[in-house]
Order: sequence, then structure tokens, then C-alpha cells
Amino acid sequence: MNYSGYESFVEKAVKVIHAARVSLFVSAWTEEVILLADAVAMAYKRGVTVIAGCLANVL
Repeated sequence: MNYSGYESFVEKAVKVIHAARVSLFVSAWTEEVILLADAVAMAYKRGVTVIAGCLANVL
């Protein structure tokens, strides 16, 4: 991936998720999961196999 800045990164991630056709593996922090949730849900509804993990601070 080639990006600069946080907003650009999130936009690129959404584009990659929209391009998924067969399977999608997502591992992200809680803040990013919230931003990517709609795109991931749309991929799932298209029949893409989604495997997702959410990273979080527990302490």
C-alpha cells in the first residue's frame, strides 16, 4: 500500500475491502473497526468470507 496520512490510509482500506471478492481478513484497532464496519458488512452481504479480529487495550 502506498499512502500518506491517516485519512488516506482509511480510504485505501475501504477501497481494498470493496474490491474483495472471495475472502477478507481484517485485523484492526477498535477505532478503525468502527470506521471500516460498513464496508466489511457490505462485503459480507456480497458473499465474501470475512475473518475479523479487533485489537484493544485491556489494561
